[in-house]
Amino acid sequence: MKSTPSFSAPRAPRCILPFAAIISVALLFAGCTSMQTVSPSGLGNLTAVVRVDDQVDCTLADGTHARFTVTAVEPAALVSGTRRVAAADIVQLEVKRVDAVKTAGVVVGVAGVAALSAAAAHRATNGITIGFLGK
Repeated sequence: MKSTPSFSAPRAPRCILPFAAIISVALLFAGCTSMQTVSPSGLGNLTAVVRVDDQVDCTLADGTHARFTVTAVEPAALVSGTRRVAAADIVQLEVKRVDAVKTAGVVVGVAGVAALSAAAAHRATNGITIGFLGK
């Protein structure tokens, strides 16, 4: 009787899955927020441009910087806890907020990377070679 040669399925490099996970998490955190500079004309009515829980970075008329999370918005002032910053004192205002378009794109991208990684791992364990992974 002839014996059949044993066959071991090629495996995907083990580093690809952790690498994909690290890249996905980095993109998820990087893509979800953006800093938006408020024009000086927008400082006239802060309730139109700033919301509660927004993180803001202000440059004040005296040259100091204030960075805080907004707990209340008044038409002419931002409030964070016991601190109140009048709009008249703000020279430059940047608002950090969640960007829905970027967030959706990152979520779709992360899901795609996860699906490709799972497919690559499945194919490698079943003996199917994948071009970019080699033999």
